[in-house]
Amino acid sequence: MNIFEIINKSQKKIKLTKEEIFWLVAEFTKDKIPDYQMSTWLGTVFINHLSEEETSWLTQALSESGERLKWSLPTVDKHSTGGVGDKTSLIIAPLMASLGYKIPMMAGRGLGHTGGTIDKLESIDFQTDINVKTFKKLVEDNGVCIMGQSEDFCPADKRLYALRDATHTVANIPLICSSIMSKKIAEGLNGLVLDIKFGSGAFMNQLQDAKSLAEKLIAIGENNKIKTFGVLSSMNQPLGRYIGNKLEILECIEIMKNPKDVFEKYKDTIVLSLLLSALMIEAVAESNIADDKIKSSLEKSFKTVFDQLMSGKVFEKFVEMVLAQNGNLDDFNIGYKMNAQKITITADTDGFMNYLDVKALGFAAVALGAGRLTKEDQIDFEVGFYCYKKQSDPVKKSESVFDVYYNNEDKLREALVILNQSFKIESSITDNETSTLKSVTSLNSTDLNLNISNLKSNLIQEIITYDGKEYKNIHLKTKFFEV
Repeated sequence: MNIFEIINKSQKKIKLTKEEIFWLVAEFTKDKIPDYQMSTWLGTVFINHLSEEETSWLTQALSESGERLKWSLPTVDKHSTGGVGDKTSLIIAPLMASLGYKIPMMAGRGLGHTGGTIDKLESIDFQTDINVKTFKKLVEDNGVCIMGQSEDFCPADKRLYALRDATHTVANIPLICSSIMSKKIAEGLNGLVLDIKFGSGAFMNQLQDAKSLAEKLIAIGENNKIKTFGVLSSMNQPLGRYIGNKLEILECIEIMKNPKDVFEKYKDTIVLSLLLSALMIEAVAESNIADDKIKSSLEKSFKTVFDQLMSGKVFEKFVEMVLAQNGNLDDFNIGYKMNAQKITITADTDGFMNYLDVKALGFAAVALGAGRLTKEDQIDFEVGFYCYKKQSDPVKKSESVFDVYYNNEDKLREALVILNQSFKIESSITDNETSTLKSVTSLNSTDLNLNISNLKSNLIQEIITYDGKEYKNIHLKTKFFEV
């Protein structure tokens, strides 16, 4: 058995055996297969794909490349396939922990045009490089821990993850499935909620592709006794307002400290975080070892997480989580002054905002230094964007459209070229997501008017579950969704 035979079989679309896939993962982990040869195989898989059996074997091999955790209490996690401005994990983890749930969160670094939770947390000196023993203790003691991939925990996926990013082989369903689910299986979860992005800022541009990915991920979860829900959410505009590592931390802190005051400003970030959190409650309630006392309904769960966010207890748990992992929030104590330089981009005409290519906006942030083009690149935590306008918002001539935070003039010039390709001020409203969420005049949780109905908003397209035989849609209506 050797790497050349495996590459040759994959190039000819001949199915690999379980033994070949396990050998491939083991040898790569032991540095017996160099990056350039594994990159060739990844490129072949990117074009020719893997069968469902091969994907299952790859997932298993990755999950068994390191330690697999076991817990005495139910655990639940959330994972996003990545988007521009997607920072919901930073709110969800402390929110759920503040409600008493156990959240062992294995997070990743940025991939391509998307930011990574680990990079964002490291911008505040949050220690993510920890061993499994410390990880377990923090989850058991504090209810939550967010760590990066270690050599003890899915080490094979850690290396493949970085290599896929550097070789532009990210947007491939078998590779995405095996990477995501190997970590979640190794975490020893009872429940999992997946935020599957679609649109111009997602790895899966088309809704149907995102749905196909969601169904495959959910099936893998359910087959491994993890109650799994999938949410199909739009990435046809950036999520929230800030793009960039420390900037996104700032957005989340503003949300957790003053949710009522900033609800309109950050309502898409907030509502998506609440929905995913509510589904996490449902996933624990429906897992095999759930207690009857925590059985719930989605409407009740949504109300629970809404009330918890508004109570201020989520920010308290966030501070506790950060301090437990040696993070530093001093920069945010009294306002926040950016160390980076700033310029403001203004509109040259009246019209309406149209995000033509959100992925380009993500790559503009990478050009500033907020992400990596190679796995060796160093990230500038301070740089990024503030987006004044959501999709189809009216714009007046000379009105601010973006703030650009930068530390290098050459990178700024490159980023502005890419930024200009990502949006256009149109003379009329486009059909592409005319509004994301309804405006809200009251934030009284008793006036949520939650009821089961067909949910089809611009932000949330579908909520999917699987009973082992067929996929089903879960329907939810709240006053925050445009239905």
